[in-house]
Amino acid sequence: MKGIIQEAVLVAVVITSSLIVINLINPTLETSSDIQKFNRAKETMQVLDGIIKELMLESSGASRSVRIISDFGTFTVSGRDDRILFDIPAGVEIMEPGTSRREGNLVITSGKSLNAYEDDVDSDGNLDLVLENDAVKFAVKKIGTETSFSSINTTTFITLIRNKIRSVSMTPTSGVYIGDSLTSSYGTGYTQLSQHGTHLASSSIKAFVSATSGQQYEVIFTLRSSTDFVEIQINRIR
Repeated sequence: MKGIIQEAVLVAVVITSSLIVINLINPTLETSSDIQKFNRAKETMQVLDGIIKELMLESSGASRSVRIISDFGTFTVSGRDDRILFDIPAGVEIMEPGTSRREGNLVITSGKSLNAYEDDVDSDGNLDLVLENDAVKFAVKKIGTETSFSSINTTTFITLIRNKIRSVSMTPTSGVYIGDSLTSSYGTGYTQLSQHGTHLASSSIKAFVSATSGQQYEVIFTLRSSTDFVEIQINRIR
């Protein structure tokens, strides 16, 4: 991985399988091997997190060249939602299924996968960006592109929050306000998915807003495979 990192990055280790699989011939070796892989993944991600923290203290344009070699798991760098993920196909139950824990900037999750796709969830004839796992379905209007801004309003762009466990759906009244300015909640911009697909560990919807009041900011909604809530992050306020 080579490049310039200027924003805070959330580092995550993701365990894609929490099934207990024991080799009856040599169960101790198999279990020990998976735990060692997990610990190696944690150590690698903690090193990356340390490098990122160093870059944040240096001048704009600072960079590092990092070479990562792994014979297990998959690294994914998602610049759109400021995350680095390491996907581990574990064969032992290192954590309870559907759980997660956070250690500083390191998030460790274990659970089923998530789907990120486009669909008209509110039947208004326009596509929405959708994040969905076993517990939550969350959608935001598909608006504009990075090269072609359209009208955007943070008080109306969330089209659906559905608790699938309780079969409860709602369209919330919400908004982003900077400095108590009502005109900071709307303007022009776009929304986009950080990644499309099925069987994902996590994905995000980013909304970029160039507000009528003059501020520019991003709103990032993130849903993970093992959580029953959507994380909201606002950054790059100018």
